[in-house]
Amino acid sequence: LRHLFALYELPTFLDAVWLRGDDPFSLHCREWYLHLGQGQNLRHCMLPIPYTKKVAHQFLLAPGEVSMEQALRWGQVLGLGGDEHLARAVIGTRLGESFAHEEFWETVLRWLIQHPLFDRAQLGPCIDYLHYQRFADMIQRRGVDGRQTFAPLQPRLTMLGRSPETLLRQVTSWHRGLARSNLVQIRDWPASGIRDFQFVEGQRGQDSFRLWRIRELLGSRALVAEGRAMRHCVATYAASCARGHASIWTLEQESATGVQKALTIEVRNQFRTICQARGKLNRLPTDKERSLLHRWCSEAGLTLAAFLG
Repeated sequence: LRHLFALYELPTFLDAVWLRGDDPFSLHCREWYLHLGQGQNLRHCMLPIPYTKKVAHQFLLAPGEVSMEQALRWGQVLGLGGDEHLARAVIGTRLGESFAHEEFWETVLRWLIQHPLFDRAQLGPCIDYLHYQRFADMIQRRGVDGRQTFAPLQPRLTMLGRSPETLLRQVTSWHRGLARSNLVQIRDWPASGIRDFQFVEGQRGQDSFRLWRIRELLGSRALVAEGRAMRHCVATYAASCARGHASIWTLEQESATGVQKALTIEVRNQFRTICQARGKLNRLPTDKERSLLHRWCSEAGLTLAAFLG
């Protein structure tokens, strides 16, 4: 394809646009490939977010393993003044796959750049919280005609005057209330088709015995229970799981003392990519847990996002 269409060197992540489906965005991605391959300016393409010369330059420097959506975010974050650490954190959130409500999310990115000491490990939960509050239709209302409608909890939420400490307190409070809330719609969904995982260490009955299991969570009740046990907001992913966009998995360890949860894992089904893996209170995976994720990737044909190691 490079031989046929590219007169100029292209970033390696662009090659993946030919392995996508036939949805409108994927077709646009291929058009952009042809456009750039002929030496044309990226800013002349119909991109989902505003692109300056600096942003376009950073886009071309995105890591080779990212998707087109993530590369666009990468260029945006660095072009706005952020660093690579922030860019990797951002593309690991829902902002790495969606450009809806871009006017608001750009203000969030600028806020993050203005607070460089904000804990990047908390970025995913904070993005989920802001999305849930401003855009998720959770409040039921009845109009004068008797018809029921739904609205977000805080449709006018902004980042103005919001400190990192305040935001983190709100996210923590939201996590506590989410497990007790009846706002999460009860639903189940079919399995993604991705293989489960098991890995045994030692022999059963001995102190060294460990049975590691990764299994898929297939209903909103299971997500709520997982979120309650791990004290995070995975319950908000029910809609994405029901639509087949994502699948949520749990890594558990069985030993002589019983079964303990280790990680909650998000897989982007279309790209078969593990894009998030968090332990209790949103801690990052340990080296041992990362090695198990790599084993699962090898067995199930998955890819571990570079920002997860």
